[in-house]
Amino acid sequence: MSRLPAMARAALIALLVGALPAVHGCARSKESGAARPRRVALAYIAPHELINQVVRGFREGLAEQFPGGGCQIYERHANGDLAQLSPTINALIAQRPDLMATITTPASQVALKNLPAGIPLCFLAVTDPVGAGLVESLERPGRATGVSDLAPFASILRFVRDTLPKARRIGLPYNPEEQPAVFGKNRLEELAPRYGFQLEARAVVSRDDLDVVVRNLAQNNDCLLIGTDNAMFEAAPQIVKIAREYRKPVFAGDSTSVKAGAVGGVTVNYYEVGKIGAAIAARILRGEKPSNIPVYTMPEGFIELNLASAERVGIRFDPEVVKKAKTIYR
Repeated sequence: MSRLPAMARAALIALLVGALPAVHGCARSKESGAARPRRVALAYIAPHELINQVVRGFREGLAEQFPGGGCQIYERHANGDLAQLSPTINALIAQRPDLMATITTPASQVALKNLPAGIPLCFLAVTDPVGAGLVESLERPGRATGVSDLAPFASILRFVRDTLPKARRIGLPYNPEEQPAVFGKNRLEELAPRYGFQLEARAVVSRDDLDVVVRNLAQNNDCLLIGTDNAMFEAAPQIVKIAREYRKPVFAGDSTSVKAGAVGGVTVNYYEVGKIGAAIAARILRGEKPSNIPVYTMPEGFIELNLASAERVGIRFDPEVVKKAKTIYR
């Protein structure tokens, strides 16, 4: 996964941290005056390559903010079971953390509902925080704040247009039960005509539906697109496999799908989502109110290419596009 250049990343973290006093490793107990580490709870649904990148960035970011063991992270996940999210988060609340951090929309929604008033929430990798009911606005969020992984939809469609100048139809499988997936579908439907595309979005209501839906989309469209959809991220290898049978390219807005065989896309850097989330969490741990910290939205994204997959469906990228790519799979 590509990262921001070191100097740019350092400047960004400094901007987020703001003009704060020097980092101190410990907080003081009101009762005894003894030093103690900050306590941060971290919850998510299940391990996944993108989730793991967020976790790594968040952990490394907090270690930089509070060196020398000045921050303890209590990490749990729900083993992929949405029904276990609430018990998982409640178990973390029982640890009496100073702050709760959550990854993705479902975990963040459950946490905001379950958290007592005294524990702030810093969410990570939430596509549409306003639509998900987590914040009142991006500028004045309220009780929770964090980092949005809103995909650069316009850049993705522009990339598809540049790659396939004659294409007219894009097929989009999506999970209708996932709020970010529906948000992404709606946004792509709004933007597609601007780039000369007709978007055919088809709901995938279960894993059993995936094969039929993707085959139908591959037959009727010039290419397929994996949007802001955790279920489709996980299904990317199967989507790519089916699309190849029809010699149709798959595009994506996430690096794991490109790695799994999508020909390319414009993606969000999820390691940086975690790193920037750590900087926001540090501000809250030092006393700032979440309502005073605007939600951070990631920049335009990075071009990623899978040259081997592109060759299998007859695509050769312009050398200038290859030169601009931050990550290339061969």
